[in-house]
Amino acid sequence: IKVLTNDGLEAAAIESLKAAGAEDEADKLGEALKDFDALVVRSATKVTADVLDKAEGGKLKLVVRAGVGVDNIDIKHAHDKGVTVKNTPNASSDSVAELVLAHMFTVARFL
Repeated sequence: IKVLTNDGLEAAAIESLKAAGAEDEADKLGEALKDFDALVVRSATKVTADVLDKAEGGKLKLVVRAGVGVDNIDIKHAHDKGVTVKNTPNASSDSVAELVLAHMFTVARFL
């Protein structure tokens, strides 16, 4: 499995992918996308119809948004091309809850 992580990921996430047998080659969005089985992006990369068209005829079967939304991915066009789109909706839930509690403490204690 060859995975392109275009927006950069935590080192631990990349190591987990490699341990599962995936290859990581960052920053190759474009014609080279045909050579990859999966694309993992965060919010900076826009997976538009043009990007998906460049992968046509290649191996790309999965686009994953490492985050909550998928607003930076043309889901309909991906579906039309036979590419599955997934995201990680609960990935930041703990961090958001911690931030909310920290802000509540700040207001309560006038920090």
